[in-house]
Amino acid sequence: MFDLKSLAAAKSKVQKKRAQTSGDAYEDALLALKDFEKEPDKERLEDAAGKLLESLQYNPEHVQSYICLAYVFFVLGDSEFAFKYMVTAESLMPELPEEIMQFRQKIVDNLPYKVK
Repeated sequence: MFDLKSLAAAKSKVQKKRAQTSGDAYEDALLALKDFEKEPDKERLEDAAGKLLESLQYNPEHVQSYICLAYVFFVLGDSEFAFKYMVTAESLMPELPEEIMQFRQKIVDNLPYKVK
């Protein structure tokens, strides 16, 4: 017979581990982005993108990871992918801070098509 208390405790442990792993990957991505700011190269951006995607594997609702991915793709010159990640961030948090909305506008200004 299943022990429901044990099952609930195990589920809670898994959720905590996923949140911790997501947070760790996000923090590693931020470090890679800081390194990129000091010494820009594509390898650092790719490392950051990989860590951000890992973060999203464990927590697909991590708004900050989507915003950072938008930044990575914007820097790489792919405004369309940057915009897609920004739209996802907005869907999860409709009231983004003003500086993020200004960044969103920069992305929109660089798109080959018009959006609101």
